[in-house]
Amino acid sequence: MDSLFYSAFEARFRGTSELIKDRLKIYKNILLKSDGAVLDLGCGRGEWLSLLRQWGINATGIDSDPEMIRICRDQNLKVIMDDIFVSLDRYEDNSIGVISAFHVIEHLPFKMVIQLLTGCKRILKAGGFIILETPNSENIIVGSSDFYLDPTHLRPLPAKLLNFAAEYYGFQDCTVLRINSDIELPSLNLNIYNAFAGVGPDYVLIAISGENSAVSLALSEMQSTHKGYTFDISCSEYEKSFSNKLNSLLDLAYQSGKESIQQIDDLRNSLSSDLKNSSDLLQQQIIESNLNNNQQIDGLRNSLSSDLKNSSDLLQQQIIESNLNNNQQIDGLRNSLSSDLKNSSDLLQQQIIESNLNNNQQIDDLRNSLSSDLKNSSDLLQQQIIESNLNNNQQIDDLRNSLSSDLKNSSDLLQQQIIESNLNNNQQMYTLWLHCVENSREISYLKNSFSWKLTLPLRLFAKLIRKTRHLFIFRNISRHLVFLFPKKDKKVASSASVNQLNTLLYRDAENLWDSINHKLKK
Repeated sequence: MDSLFYSAFEARFRGTSELIKDRLKIYKNILLKSDGAVLDLGCGRGEWLSLLRQWGINATGIDSDPEMIRICRDQNLKVIMDDIFVSLDRYEDNSIGVISAFHVIEHLPFKMVIQLLTGCKRILKAGGFIILETPNSENIIVGSSDFYLDPTHLRPLPAKLLNFAAEYYGFQDCTVLRINSDIELPSLNLNIYNAFAGVGPDYVLIAISGENSAVSLALSEMQSTHKGYTFDISCSEYEKSFSNKLNSLLDLAYQSGKESIQQIDDLRNSLSSDLKNSSDLLQQQIIESNLNNNQQIDGLRNSLSSDLKNSSDLLQQQIIESNLNNNQQIDGLRNSLSSDLKNSSDLLQQQIIESNLNNNQQIDDLRNSLSSDLKNSSDLLQQQIIESNLNNNQQIDDLRNSLSSDLKNSSDLLQQQIIESNLNNNQQMYTLWLHCVENSREISYLKNSFSWKLTLPLRLFAKLIRKTRHLFIFRNISRHLVFLFPKKDKKVASSASVNQLNTLLYRDAENLWDSINHKLKK
């Protein structure tokens, strides 16, 4: 492969030199316990050699890539351009204190890895050790994708295989550390990606040739500090985090349901109070209106009765006076006729006939006049009574229309408040459902993992405990909801329209309760 291409590739995907140096600082303590020179196989850009020079340790790098050798020599580092196996053969037995190879063995066939281990075992001093760092296939992201990003990689080596091979060829205190993970475990907010990425993307094998108590002690300290996490531990931490999230969601759902019930109860009390006040106000207005109408009708009746009585008394007085005048005239005429009768019988008879005719004419005229006046007075009274009744009926119709409009507006407002409350409750239930769907998807991804099958007995036991707890919570909620909506309506008004509105409101409240109860069961 072209050296310039691979150099640019490492600069893009391996990371900056400062990042690599920062990661390699974990080996400082154990390197200071070493005895002898350090031989770095596949030294690359020289980050490890540069750190060793800073720590005052004599080190030599070997690499077959001309571009990498040029970069190291530009930094005045001690490097040799050669094949690593050829260089190992040139060294004498028991001549090197430490041999390191960072991200080298994944480029080699397994037979050459065994050759590397045996060669290192030959040239290491007693108490010397090897440091072999390579990608960790336990990390799913590395094992399935990132490992194959480098076209020179052959196959990942599982940590257990490399550890066994080192022990088989005579190394002691073989220790595997999973390193270079940016995910902190344990975490309360661990998601499925972090559970996979939490496993160290790289691992290092440190193995001692012979016995070295100082290096073994430093290795134990390093192991306690940079142990890293296996895939099983990462999955276990995710299950703990998911269980905590699920419990939090259940507590949130219970609290939300409790608050919704409290809001519905407050709304029901408020509606009942408003309805009662509205009914009392309507009754008071109707009573006051009836009293005013009765007073007006009584006043009009009294006025008409007084006018009619005065008119009747006046007519009677006029009739009496007319009769008196007629009687006086008749008495005068009778006296005159009696006197004249004595003088002349014929003249008296003629005068009597003429007088009778005149009296009859006057009486007829008077009767016609009285009949006409009485008829006009009766027509006037009837007209006034009809007009008064029309005015009263018009006032009563206007009042009835006003009351019907107010009652309808009050009913529409109450129905709108109930609908808004239903929409708010439905929105909360829908949000809770979305959370449950998202968690169900995560659970479905997790069920196919090995840890899921391995922890089946523990999950069944936890599921039994959760079911018992949910049953206890549901019974408590049901006990609080028994008195939410009473079946019997309260007595709020006596009118038919108010009773009909009250029945409609309680029927909508019962339907709302049935809907919420059904969703809570789900």
